[in-house]
Amino acid sequence: MVVCRPSNDQLSYQEAPVVIVEVLSRSTRRLDEGEKREAYFQLPSLQAYVLVDQECQRLTIWRRGDQGFQAEVQDGADASLDLPELGFSISFTEIYEGVELGAEPDEEMDGL
Repeated sequence: MVVCRPSNDQLSYQEAPVVIVEVLSRSTRRLDEGEKREAYFQLPSLQAYVLVDQECQRLTIWRRGDQGFQAEVQDGADASLDLPELGFSISFTEIYEGVELGAEPDEEMDGL
C-alpha cells in the first residue's frame, strides 16, 4: 500500500491509500478480485489497485478514470508495472526475481 498522506498513528489501517498491491494466491484470489476490490474502489483516494499473479508473470492494474475503474492486464517477461500516479516503474524481471512461478503449495497444505 502506498499512502501519500499519513494517518493517525493510533489506527491499525491507512485511511487514504493511493495505490494498493495484492499478491494473489489460490486461497485468497476470489476475495481479492471480488469483495476487497469492490471495497477498495469506494476509497476516494485510491488511484490504482494492482493484483500480482504468483503463478505466471501477469499483473492486473485497476486504474481510476473518468468512467470509474478500468482494468489493464500486463503480462510476459518483457512487461513492466508503470504507476504514473507515483512516478514509479518496475520491470517484471525485478518483480518476479527469485519467484518460482506456479509453485504455490496446495490449499490443503496451507494450514500445516
